[in-house]
Amino acid sequence: KEVQESHPGIVGSRMAQMLGAEWKALSLESKSFFIEKAREQREEFLLDHPNYHFSRGPNKKRRQGKPRNYPNGHQHRPQAPILPRLSASTDNQVTRCTGLSSADG
Repeated sequence: KEVQESHPGIVGSRMAQMLGAEWKALSLESKSFFIEKAREQREEFLLDHPNYHFSRGPNKKRRQGKPRNYPNGHQHRPQAPILPRLSASTDNQVTRCTGLSSADG
C-alpha cells in the first residue's frame, strides 16, 4: 500500500516489478522477518481450516484454448468449399473427353 500511495499512476504489473526489485535488494536478515511472518500466518490458516485443499476453478480461457486469428475477421475455422460430386453421367462425360476413366487415373 505504501508503494501504491507514493506512486498513484502505476498499474499492477509495473507495481509488481518495483516490489520485486525492492525484495531482491533486501538483505537476508531483512527478509527473515517477512518469511517468519508468512510461516506463522500459514500455520494459523491451516489450524483454522484443517480440511482446506486448493483446487483450480473453471477458467473460460483455458477451456476454449488459444484464440485464433482467421482472415476476414471470422472467429471460427473457415470450412473448405463444398465441391459437387461427380455422378455416373458426369464420369462418362469425362471419359469421352479425355479417354481416361476415373478407374484409370
